[in-house]
Order: sequence, then C-alpha cells, then structure tokens
Amino acid sequence: MDDDVDEGPQPADEARRARMEAVGRLAGGIAHDFNNVLTAVNGYADLVLAGLAADDPAREDILEIRRAGDRGAALTGQLLTLGGRQVPRPSEIDLDVFVADLAEPLNQVVGDGARVRLELDAHGALVLADAGQLREALLSVARHARDAMPGAGELRISTEAVDAPEGTTADAAVPPGRWIRLALAHTGGGMDAETRAHAFEPFYSSTAHGKGAGLSLALAWAIVTQSGGHVGLTSRPGQGSTFRIYLPILESEPQGRPSAS
Repeated sequence: MDDDVDEGPQPADEARRARMEAVGRLAGGIAHDFNNVLTAVNGYADLVLAGLAADDPAREDILEIRRAGDRGAALTGQLLTLGGRQVPRPSEIDLDVFVADLAEPLNQVVGDGARVRLELDAHGALVLADAGQLREALLSVARHARDAMPGAGELRISTEAVDAPEGTTADAAVPPGRWIRLALAHTGGGMDAETRAHAFEPFYSSTAHGKGAGLSLALAWAIVTQSGGHVGLTSRPGQGSTFRIYLPILESEPQGRPSAS
C-alpha cells in the first residue's frame, strides 16, 4: 500500500506504547517535583501581592511572575496527565452534547481564519470518561490542527456509534465491541511517513525551529488510552489529517442526566 496513505495503528503498536509509557513515567516524576517548586513560587508571589498597595509600581511585575507560575502549573498538569499521575474522575458523558458544548472553545483555538464544523450522529450514546481530561484531549488535537493550517482551513468533528471496524489497517487495533468513533479531520498540510511515525511523541516537531512542538497529540493519546480508548490516524502530504478516537460505549442505563462538561 502507498507509504503516504497507510499509517497503521501507530498509537496501538506495543513498542510505541511501551516507549510512551516510559516517557510518561519520567515526565510525570519530573512534573511532580517541579509542581512543588511552582507551588512555592506562586505562594510567595501571593504573599508579596498581599503586602503591596494597589498602585504600587512593583505590583505588575509580581503579577507577571504569578501569571508565569500559572502557565507552568498548567504545563505540569499536562505532564502529570501524560504520566498517568492525575487521578481521573470518570462520569457518564453524552458525547454529542459534550462536543456541541465545546464548539466555541474549539473555534477560539483554531483561530479566526479557520472554522469548526460539527457532524454529531452518536444519537445519545454514552461513554465513561473524565470530562476535564477529554476536553483537554479534543482541544489538544485542535491546537495541532491550528498549527497545521495557519491562516485558513476547516476542522470537521464528527461522531458515530460503530461496531469495531474490520478489515481496515488504520483501525485494526480496535477490539470487538460497540464504540463511539469521534473523528477530527483538518485541512492542513498533512504528514509524511516520517512525521506520522513520531506524531504522538511529546515535543516532536517536523520543523527546524520547533513550530508546533509540544504535548498536544501525545497528551490526547495518553488521555484516550487511559480512558480505555484507541486512536487512529490517517494523513497524506497536501491532503490534511484525520484523527479517529474510539471510546467504548457505556451499555448500562444512565444514572440521571449525563455529564456534558
């Protein structure tokens, strides 16, 4: 099969999974210690702010230190999630409602020149997942889409209840059962074979200056797999990329209204 089309189930590959788990443990350990440092920085910044008058010229400098500490804390939170050290709080989620509620944040992430189009067709099927982490996973893929289609483009997000696919290379790792397939397809430049092989690795970038490097896809992969799901990827240079997230359908009857945020 054409090397630019057939990506295979990279995230489900056992060697890749073992490598990612090792990287995640290392990142989680570092993040845990660094989070203690940031707690002290933010705490002392708050003490200084409490002792300054509202018009003190030093106040803005301390506020900038506090804002930087908050950004660092957000990053360590992502690293802890990557390392499996954030305890998930799963709830029943109606995925169609959940994605619809994320429309505005997703549009903000992709920027003014691009648009998000929703095609939600899971008909109320429920999944069991940590809503905050799942939100971060979708926003992470949206950040990747933004970097892949600067200026203009479309991120199409669709949902569908499916049986485990059969005979498709990209999704062959999905075991039998009933799943919601959440597909995120963008119209960016797409990936070649080398980029696809590293797409889910933390801080990997295909550009010389690191544009787009970060945790976005690695974080999404970690969150989905920790939720008992699978990720598939189809990409071709010049023809965009499609990420397929499979989450097991919750077969039990919902207890009260499903969580959507």
